[in-house]
Amino acid sequence: MRLTERAVARIAAGDRDVFIWDDALPGFGVRVKPSGAKSYIIQYRRGTVSRRMTIGACSLYRLEQARERARRLLTAAKDGADPAADRDQARKAPTVNERRIATLQSMRSCAKSPQVSRRTDAT
Repeated sequence: MRLTERAVARIAAGDRDVFIWDDALPGFGVRVKPSGAKSYIIQYRRGTVSRRMTIGACSLYRLEQARERARRLLTAAKDGADPAADRDQARKAPTVNERRIATLQSMRSCAKSPQVSRRTDAT
């Protein structure tokens, strides 16, 4: 079925996750959780493994925004990238605060280390 804003609003939750795929853009769809939460998702293959990635909640994205983002991500996946792995790697990267703390700790350890005297005794 071709997804429309109205069609997405009418999708009902079930006992398990419900997936509705868009006919206009293969690999793009909506997942509805049993709680009723709706999210736009993509699904693509990386080698022999099928990967899914959430684009965002239907309440935060308009359908056309999500479809355009899905188009970019699916194109990247076809070109050899792995958008889900890239997202996971970005989440694991150190935050600015973590980097700041590491810098301060290294500065403190340098200040505490005994300094070697560079002057020579002229005796």
